[in-house]
Amino acid sequence: MSGGPPPESPSRESWSDRWRQLSEALEREDLEAARRHLKELAAAEEALRRERRLLSQRVAARTADLSAANAKLTRVARTKSEFLASVGHELRTPLNGILSISETLQEELYGPVTQRQKRSLKMIEESGRHLLSLINDLLDLSRVEAGKLQLQLRPVDARRVSRASLAMTQQMAQRKGLSVVARAEENLPEVYADERRLKQILVNLLSNAVKFTPAAGQVGLEVTAPEGGERVVFEVWDTGLGIDPQRAAEVFQPFAQIDAGFDRTFGGTGLGLAMVARLTEMQGGCVSLESAGHQKGASFQVSLPAARVRRTPPDATPAWVDGSDDLGRTRPRVLLAEDNEATITALGLALTQAGFQVTIARHGGEALDRVREERPALVVMDLQMPVLSGLESCRRLRQVAEFRDLPVIGLTSLAVPGDGARCRAVEIHRVLSKPVAARRLVAAVREELGRGSGGEAHSTNSSRKA
Repeated sequence: MSGGPPPESPSRESWSDRWRQLSEALEREDLEAARRHLKELAAAEEALRRERRLLSQRVAARTADLSAANAKLTRVARTKSEFLASVGHELRTPLNGILSISETLQEELYGPVTQRQKRSLKMIEESGRHLLSLINDLLDLSRVEAGKLQLQLRPVDARRVSRASLAMTQQMAQRKGLSVVARAEENLPEVYADERRLKQILVNLLSNAVKFTPAAGQVGLEVTAPEGGERVVFEVWDTGLGIDPQRAAEVFQPFAQIDAGFDRTFGGTGLGLAMVARLTEMQGGCVSLESAGHQKGASFQVSLPAARVRRTPPDATPAWVDGSDDLGRTRPRVLLAEDNEATITALGLALTQAGFQVTIARHGGEALDRVREERPALVVMDLQMPVLSGLESCRRLRQVAEFRDLPVIGLTSLAVPGDGARCRAVEIHRVLSKPVAARRLVAAVREELGRGSGGEAHSTNSSRKA
């Protein structure tokens, strides 16, 4: 058999001709012609079988190539997410120390500071929180693009979210001398959304409006329910820089800058509007932009579905508890398991000043020893520690009957999908993301102790469950 290319498969017409010729030869009883036509038909059929086999092999090879490429892309995406999560942890850990110490210094826990020093400390804190917001934006965007961001969709009060978002940006607007306009229709339906992510969308848009609007300008937030109440529309507008209509779609791409170039006046990474677009789409909504051009202001409309079943959402757990809570006559002991010295210094001092006895452990193994020796009322556990991780330490604690109900507050700066399930599995009562404000940690400790026996030392009879 020759090594040349296989013969071309016959067309439908050639098949018909050959069958017709065979029939005519048989009618004429021309056996020689009939044999010749049968051989041609057999050869054509074999050629067709070879072509089908070749095509099947090509399809299989192509499918294998695509499967390998998809597997490689999946590995790359997973590696990217793990890298960003790890970098986020490495950045957040020292940042947590910076913010915690600047906060304790401002509260004069180490002693009095001058007004000039307070202003400098405030600048350190603001710069640190700005850096934290950039880290969070990068991590959020990576989770969205990897499909790892989980939403808690439920009916949400549109007015309440709007008021909260305006409150978070009010001070920024006041510092620039901007007037803020807020309007909302009467009888607004609830919006079906993730409340935290909706607030993130509105704060992002309002912050941009304030940033790009010069002094004495206006920014506004209007909430309406067009389309017969089927959707709720949040419109954030300003009288500021404006956007070239030809670049309207471009601004929603990651790292796009409204004022790109070496002469940029405004800072930012260009991730804010990309996150707005993606978070809106994930909640079944859409975002649009209107602007007449440079220096003519801009208007962003976020349209989300209205909740079809109206119900009052359950009251949220308070973000903090007043420091006057009665924690009992004795000073409860808190075990702080943390490997970062700056964080130990700041949070340990804050807990001591709040009236707690504090025991320090610098890795998970030491934390287990301190729990057995000192029987703390509560454990504050960094989830990423050397020797033994916080998660593994908690797992081992829960295997001991007398520590099965010991309240544990987890601290983490590593944003990895699935952490929530792992924390629930070892009954960590609450997880706080680093950098955590000292006030917030103290409030969380008071609240967890207040759920049990009024702050007394841990006992085996506690019924508190995660």
